[in-house]
Amino acid sequence: LPTVTPSSIPQALPTTLPTLSPSSIPFAVPTDSPTELPTSTPQASPTVVPTFRPSTIPTVPPTEVTTSTPTVSSTEIVSGSTTLNGISSSDMTATEEEVITGAIATNAGVDDSSVSIDYSDTSRRRRLLAGLLIEYTIAVSETRSMGVLSSLESMTATAFSASLVSEASKR
Repeated sequence: LPTVTPSSIPQALPTTLPTLSPSSIPFAVPTDSPTELPTSTPQASPTVVPTFRPSTIPTVPPTEVTTSTPTVSSTEIVSGSTTLNGISSSDMTATEEEVITGAIATNAGVDDSSVSIDYSDTSRRRRLLAGLLIEYTIAVSETRSMGVLSSLESMTATAFSASLVSEASKR
């Protein structure tokens, strides 16, 4: 039968039930579950299962030396669409594409080269109801994506029309 406290002398056979407190003698085989506290000495290999607490040994700090090659930041894609009424894809030329790209870039606050557009007709039944669906993507740095998205969401039809007129006058 199990005892309330562990015995001070190891037994030849294990008890059939677990004891109420841990043994003072270390075991040669590790336990199946992690311990609550870190070990007092570093281990040669990583644990199989993540620990509950962070390491007490600090990692190597970053260096003060700059590198000769630039760091590449991740790029986010901001996308959206707008419809231009009274125009169809057959009316589109390279100049019209540049004007639309420039107007989107102006409203987003980015360079024209960051914007790419695709377009398709919205209606073919009646010329008066025809429109051109403009789908755009803008490649920006991760840090600027929320600002660009905010600028585009607050863009009014009047502001976009003014940008189209302004861009057309440049060409």
